[in-house]
Amino acid sequence: MATVAQLVGIQRDENNQLIPSLAGINKVDPDEFPALAEPVAALNTDIRTLYSQAWSNQEQEDRENDRHFLDRAKEYVELNEQVETSNALLTDLSTFLSTFQRDLSAVSGHISELQGRSKTIEARLAARKAVERSLSPLLSAIIIPPALIQTIFETEVSEAWVPPITELDAKLGAIRSGPRIESRKALDDAAEGLRLHASLKILTYFISLLRPFSLSISGSLYQLQTSHLLPLKPLFDFLRRHAARQAHEFQKAYVSTVRWYYETGFRRYVRALEKLRLKAVEKVELIGEVNLGSKASLALLSKKNNVVTGPGAGEAHAQVMQSVQIEGPPVILAHQAADSAYRPPPEALFRSISLVLMDNAETEYSFIAAFFGQHSSLAPMADRPESPNPGLFSPPSGGTSFADEMDGAESVLGSEAGKASIAGSTWSKDDRGDKLRKAVVEGLWKSVMEPAQEYSRNFASALVDSTSLPSATSLLAMIRLNESIIALFVDQHHCPPMESHLIGLRMTLWPTFSKLMNSQIDSVRKINGSGGSSSGGVLAKAVGATSVKDSAVQIITLRYAELFNAFVALSGEQDEEMVFGSILRLRQELDRLLLNQASRISDPLKQKAFLATHYEELLQGLSAGLSTHPRSQTELAHYRELARKSK
Repeated sequence: MATVAQLVGIQRDENNQLIPSLAGINKVDPDEFPALAEPVAALNTDIRTLYSQAWSNQEQEDRENDRHFLDRAKEYVELNEQVETSNALLTDLSTFLSTFQRDLSAVSGHISELQGRSKTIEARLAARKAVERSLSPLLSAIIIPPALIQTIFETEVSEAWVPPITELDAKLGAIRSGPRIESRKALDDAAEGLRLHASLKILTYFISLLRPFSLSISGSLYQLQTSHLLPLKPLFDFLRRHAARQAHEFQKAYVSTVRWYYETGFRRYVRALEKLRLKAVEKVELIGEVNLGSKASLALLSKKNNVVTGPGAGEAHAQVMQSVQIEGPPVILAHQAADSAYRPPPEALFRSISLVLMDNAETEYSFIAAFFGQHSSLAPMADRPESPNPGLFSPPSGGTSFADEMDGAESVLGSEAGKASIAGSTWSKDDRGDKLRKAVVEGLWKSVMEPAQEYSRNFASALVDSTSLPSATSLLAMIRLNESIIALFVDQHHCPPMESHLIGLRMTLWPTFSKLMNSQIDSVRKINGSGGSSSGGVLAKAVGATSVKDSAVQIITLRYAELFNAFVALSGEQDEEMVFGSILRLRQELDRLLLNQASRISDPLKQKAFLATHYEELLQGLSAGLSTHPRSQTELAHYRELARKSK
C-alpha cells in the first residue's frame, strides 16, 4: 500500500528530512485514495501546493539533464562514430577470422600428417639410439683426439707425456681388439704411425739419459734412476707393450751402461783400498811366536793390564768392534788413500768394500725390480713417493757420484741410494708369473753387478791371502760382519741375488779362520815339544822345545787373554762351538806350557809361585773382558780352580 508521502509527492532524504519528489506518485494505486484520505488530512498541508512544488522540481531536473546532454553532444557524436568504426573493424575481423578458420583447418590437416611422420621418425630415432649405445663405447675408445697427436709429434718427451701415452695405450688396445673392416684401414694406419713415432721418440730420449753415464762416472746414478727413469716408467711400459724391440734395446743399453759405471767406479775404489791395504800390511805373530824385541811384545808387556774389551779398552779393539757393526762409522773414502799416515786395519777395509757393495747392490736391485720387473699397467704415477727412503749407509746430504767419492766428498758410489725402498719392488708369492719376473730381475741385476762383485771378491781374497794374513780377531770380525749382512739383506729378501756372493765369502773366511787357529795352536804345541806343523815359530827356532823364557810365557798368556776376550766380544750364538772349540784346544796347550815351564823350576814353592802368578795374570786379563758372558764365566772358573790348586 502506498504511503501518504508517496501520494503527496514527498520523500525522505538521507538525513530523514522531507523533500518534494514525484518519483513515487506513479506507483500509487487510485483505489487506495480513500484509505489515504485520513492520513492526508492529518498533514495540514495543501496537496496541490506540494504537487506543484514537486512538479516544478521535476521540470528543473529535466532541464538540467537536457543541458547536460546538450553539453556532451559532441562527445556522443564522436562516440557514435567510433562505434560505427568498430563495427566496420569487427566486420573485417570477422572476414579475417573466417579466412583464418579455413587456413587453420588446412594446417590441422598438415599437423595430423606431421604427427604421423613424427611417430615414424621417433621410431627410427629409438632404433638409432639403440645402435648408438652399442657403438658409442667403441667409437669413444678408438677416436684419437687431435691434442694427443699434437703432443706426440710436436712436443719433447718429458714427464708430461705420461697421461698422453696412457691414453694412446688405451686407444691402441681398443683399435687392435676391434673388428677388422675395410672402413677402419685409415684409422689403423694413423694409429700405427703414431705408435712408431712415439716409440722412436721415447727410445731416443731414454738413450740420451744414459749417454752421460757411458762416458763418465761423475754423474749420480741414483738421481738418474729416481728423478728421471722411475717417473717415466709408464713410457717404458708402453715400449714393452707396443714396441718390444725398442724396449729390449733400451734394456740392453741400460745394462751395458750401468755395468760399465759400476765396473769403473769399483775398480777405482778397490784400487784406493788396495793402496791402504799395502800400507798397513804387517806380519801378524802367532801366539807362540814371541820376538821379545818386537814393538808388539814390548807394548803388551808395558800395558799388560790394559786388556781388550774391558773398561778403557785399547783403540785397536774399539776399531775391531766398530768394524762388526753395519750401522757403525762411515766407510773409508777413496781419497783417504792419499793420506800417508792413514792405515786402517784389514777389518775396516773389508767392512768398507762390503757395505759399499751391498749399498749399491741393493739400490740397483730395488730399481731393476721396480722398473724392469713390475708392470704399471700404464697408470699415471700420481701416487708415487716423492723420494725413496735414504740408504742405510748414506750421509744426510744428497746422492753423490763416483767422482765425488774419489775427491773424498761424501760417500762412495753414491751411497745415498742405500736400500731405497721403492714402491712395488716386493715380490708377491701369489702372483702368476712371479718366478719369471724374479728370474728376469735377477738376471739383469747379475749382468749389471757382476764386475762390482768380482772386484769386491778379489779384494776380500787379497785381505785374507796367506802372504798377508790378518789376525784371528780381524778375521772373526770379518766373519761376523759378513754374517750380519747375510741376515739383514738376504734372509730379509732385500737383495736375494747377493746370497751366492756372501756365501762365497763365508766359505772363504771360515776355512781361513780355522787354518789360522790351527796355526795358533801349533805354535804353542811346538813350544811344548808336541810336534805340530812343519813351520815352527821364531821362538821354537831360537830356544828349542824345552827352554822358554818366563817373559815369553808371560807374553803368550797375555796374548791368550786378549784373544779370548776378543772372541767373547765377537761371539755369535750359531757358531760358538766353531770358535771356542779352537780356543779350548789353545787353552789346553797354554795350560801344558805353564806346567812345563813350572816343571823346569826345581824349588816346589817357586813352581807354585810361578803358576799362581801366571794364573792371576790370566784372571786379571780375562776379568777385564765381558766377564758376565757364560764363556768368560767358564774360563774364569777354570783358572780360579787352577790358581787354588797351585797354592
